[in-house]
Amino acid sequence: MKYLLFILLLFVGRFSIAQKIPKVVLSTTKTRVLYCGIDNPIEVMMEGSPQRKFTVKIDSGTIKKLDQYHYEVTPTKIGRIIFTIIDDRGVKLLEELLMVKAYPPPLLAVGGQINGGMAISKFKVQGGVSQFRDCFNMSEPKSEVTSYTIKVIRNNSSILKLDIKGKAFSDEFRKFFSELNEGDKVLFENIEYECLPCVTKAIAEPISIVLE
Repeated sequence: MKYLLFILLLFVGRFSIAQKIPKVVLSTTKTRVLYCGIDNPIEVMMEGSPQRKFTVKIDSGTIKKLDQYHYEVTPTKIGRIIFTIIDDRGVKLLEELLMVKAYPPPLLAVGGQINGGMAISKFKVQGGVSQFRDCFNMSEPKSEVTSYTIKVIRNNSSILKLDIKGKAFSDEFRKFFSELNEGDKVLFENIEYECLPCVTKAIAEPISIVLE
């Protein structure tokens, strides 16, 4: 009897030791990489019992748990993030690396337009160059315009050129509003901006507005 009990305990012990570590899959739900400075949704799925608890840790940035399987990760630097997933017994289930890239250049616009015609009355109530929300379907990092050059072209000749600091139209440019005519082309060139919080300095595409 004791021998049978010993065999049974040995079998149970070996069965427990040999239990398979559940397979864990980590995936991004909208893109193949993570973007710096925004909330990136990720999904963590585990085979087997859904009641098994686990913890997701990252070596940089922040992570927010939305529900049992969904998280938001906000990288704070370009490069990579290492994800480590540990169960409630301290067993490492997965360690995976995901690349972090700079967010695609923002769309900068005047009055929601990048180019084309705009009524003079509408143009005169604009505050300056600002970020235009696109359809990337993710939260976007904040972009700050730091400087740009304004040119006003009339009959193929430049009648005004101003260098602006910051995103807002300068008082000098606003004083020139009374001189604007239909058909004038207003160019915004050398638009420099910073993308936060992962500070990326770059030059945006020029903006061309024809006054109507």
